[in-house]
Amino acid sequence: MGAGTLYGTLQRLTEAGWVAEAIPPQSRTARDEKRRFYRLTAEGRLALGAEVRRLEDLVRLAKCVRGAPRLARR
Repeated sequence: MGAGTLYGTLQRLTEAGWVAEAIPPQSRTARDEKRRFYRLTAEGRLALGAEVRRLEDLVRLAKCVRGAPRLARR
């Protein structure tokens, strides 16, 4: 993932209210001066939970299809 993709995604997640900039840790160094820190918001956690459930359902469906007998072709 390139920097443009990463920062674009962070911007969209922030605009959606799912991610917010976080207070940096106390142990910052001069090298960390430009580094930004992010955290999931409560709304972001809900969205993440919904996406996890959606993907679990998709995997469950794929496993059922994989285990189902194949229909004979005509």
